[in-house]
Amino acid sequence: MNFDLLLISILVGLGLVYAVLVKGKWRGWFLLVASVIAIYWLQTATPVRFGNYILQTVTVALTALTWWVTRPSSHQEGKAVWPSLTREDWLTLAVVFGLVVALAFNRFVAADYRLTPARPPSPLWVAGILLALGLVWAGLTRLLRRADQRKVLTAVILLIVLIFIILKSPPLSTAAAAYWRSLTGQQIALASPSDLVWLGFSYVAFRLIHTLRDRQTGILPDLTLREYVTYVLFFPAYVSGPIDRAERFVADFRQLPQIKGLDANRWLYGGQRIFTGMFKKFVIADSLALGMSLTPEIPAACHQAVYPAAPLPGQLAALRRA
Repeated sequence: MNFDLLLISILVGLGLVYAVLVKGKWRGWFLLVASVIAIYWLQTATPVRFGNYILQTVTVALTALTWWVTRPSSHQEGKAVWPSLTREDWLTLAVVFGLVVALAFNRFVAADYRLTPARPPSPLWVAGILLALGLVWAGLTRLLRRADQRKVLTAVILLIVLIFIILKSPPLSTAAAAYWRSLTGQQIALASPSDLVWLGFSYVAFRLIHTLRDRQTGILPDLTLREYVTYVLFFPAYVSGPIDRAERFVADFRQLPQIKGLDANRWLYGGQRIFTGMFKKFVIADSLALGMSLTPEIPAACHQAVYPAAPLPGQLAALRRA
């Protein structure tokens, strides 16, 4: 999905609703729910079957995994002691699980009204896979009791870097796409790096690695699962950043219940930033892109560089019907 004026207007409208109607402690929960839904909504349709849904689900799962290993631990009798999940953490897990499964019900929604860009897999299949992964992780946590947390953190960093390398290396991403196509019964010969366009993963990877490294150095503040997931998936910064630091983000996040939704100074400041950004993008940047082009193909190439996964209208319609 492209960030055009219509999408920006929708997000601004949601911001108005959030500021006026959502009060107190519910603001944090609203941002969590909105961020989880938004990453599926903003994800571009991919040629591989269920790609857009699965990639963002992996993002959510990887975020939860990283939060788990970045929690502060202590050692007793040679075993790592991880803190128990709080009631809020369990509730956050339930909310995120419910949202991911609920979004799979877009499978039964007409293409023009789906929140997802293409047809998701079966909700029953999604729920089963997530529960199975939860059981696997529960078993792994028992094995990690004797592990050095620094080594566990390093292993997760290497996993994220490996995924990043695969996505950024055309031969590796093509091979991964070919394997994916073999699992879904699609033509392997058509595999290409564009099959695995993973919206927001670069920013997610940097945020995750930042928290992993800060835990290794002992400067990461304690974050609840709700705070961590909202920080990593915060949808206003999901597509094009900036890469905020966790401690700065969570300081603002914890102030949400005390912020006045209709504060005139904040509205004026926010409005100025929105319109300044729109002017720079749609007037200055787009005009420069057109003015510097020598052939009609260059503006299209510039657009494709910004939105590399944007399919043609006919392709998008076909993917929605798939």
